[in-house]
Amino acid sequence: DTPGDTSMSIGSLSEDTHDRIFKKTCYNAHETRIGYGTVKIIDFDLIVDGEVNPHEIKTHSDVQLIFKMLFNESLNDVYIGFSIETVDGTFIFGTNSEILNMPFLSADAGKCLAVSLRWKSHLAGGEHYLSLGCHRYVDGEKYFLDVRNSVAHLKFADTPASNGFVDLELKHEIIDLSGKSI
Repeated sequence: DTPGDTSMSIGSLSEDTHDRIFKKTCYNAHETRIGYGTVKIIDFDLIVDGEVNPHEIKTHSDVQLIFKMLFNESLNDVYIGFSIETVDGTFIFGTNSEILNMPFLSADAGKCLAVSLRWKSHLAGGEHYLSLGCHRYVDGEKYFLDVRNSVAHLKFADTPASNGFVDLELKHEIIDLSGKSI
């Protein structure tokens, strides 16, 4: 930071243009990264019920994912996305701004933008990976600008009352059918 710097921070993100992801405790050093690099994903925060980058994500928590991108070229048509996969590669969830009909991102070279996505965590307990990406179309072809597959290791709190990938918040009721016709 420079004296008199009035830049706004979101979560633990600042306007720094250096890649900070590798400094996170959840960083997966075995991530795979592809893309042309005209936009680079350089940081992210996962905010769970107000806590920034917790060790564990509790079931049914409010989650906010904020990720920051540095535009190395001026572009006006960038889409973003993220996914969550199991440690053995099974795709659990994924979406992108194109599917969600969100406006695409535009920025001049050297500028950083952050995107915030919010959801409720209904994943059953387990170890998973977070992947982040951005792309655009050139002459009708999808061009990956930066895709960071399995960039972070996420721990979701144990859910002893459910198996699989999702905790459906199951409620049960026993109905006495004696003397009633079905």
